[in-house]
Amino acid sequence: MNTGDCKGNKVVPEKVSLRICAILLLVISVTTFAAVTPAATSGSVPGFGSMDFRHLPDTGLTKCYDDTPNNEIPLDTCPSEGEPFYGQDANYVRYRLSYTIIEGVNGEQAVLDNNTGLMWRPRPFDYNSDGILDYRDRYSLDVAKELCSNSTWAGYDDWRLPEFYELLTIMDYSRSDPMIDTDYFHLGPMRYFWTNTWIDPFGDGTAILYGALIFSSGYNTWFDKSADYSALCVRGGARN
Repeated sequence: MNTGDCKGNKVVPEKVSLRICAILLLVISVTTFAAVTPAATSGSVPGFGSMDFRHLPDTGLTKCYDDTPNNEIPLDTCPSEGEPFYGQDANYVRYRLSYTIIEGVNGEQAVLDNNTGLMWRPRPFDYNSDGILDYRDRYSLDVAKELCSNSTWAGYDDWRLPEFYELLTIMDYSRSDPMIDTDYFHLGPMRYFWTNTWIDPFGDGTAILYGALIFSSGYNTWFDKSADYSALCVRGGARN
C-alpha cells in the first residue's frame, strides 16, 4: 500500500512516510495530551532523550518512487531538482546509518551509533535464562526498565531503556523484517520493543500508555505498561 501522510492518503510509498508519521504522531501526542516524560524534566525534548539532533541518521531509504497507485517498484533513477517527484527521502542522503562494534569485557560487544553517539546493547535479554531467545523472553515495561538499569554489559553499568526517537534512529527502512542492521543487532524472534516515552491520552493520569516500536513493520504502538515486549538497552547522550 502507498501512503503519503499519516492519514493514509496515497502519495508516496509506505516506507517513505513511516518515520515522518512516527515523529508527527509523537509530537502531536506530547503536545495534545501534555505528556511529561522523565527526559522532559531534564530539559530535553520528550521522546528524544539527550540525543544530538544535529546528527540524526537517515532512514536508510535509497530508492525513489512515482505516484502510481499501489506501485512499490522504484524508479530507475531518483529525479533531479526541478523534476517531478524530486524531494523524496532518497534525494537527501546526509548521515547514513553507521555503527562500530565496541569490544568490551568478557567478550561482550556493544554497538556505537556513529551518528548519534548512543551506544546499544545489541540483543534483547534471555529473560528466563534458558539459553534460547524466544517469545517467552518478554516482559512488562517495569521489568524492561529494571533489566536495563541493573545490567552490566561490555564493562558498562549505566544502561537504560531508550526514549521513543532514540530507538527509532536504529530502525532501517531499507530492510524488511527485521528492519534493523543484522550485522550489528541480533533480535532473534523479537519484534516489539519498549521505550521509556509515555503519553496521557485523557490528561488525568488514568491511562498512561508507553511507546513501543515494531521492527517487523516499522510502525509504532502505545500500550499499558503491563503488556509483554522486549528491550534494547542504550547508554550515553549527545555526541561529542
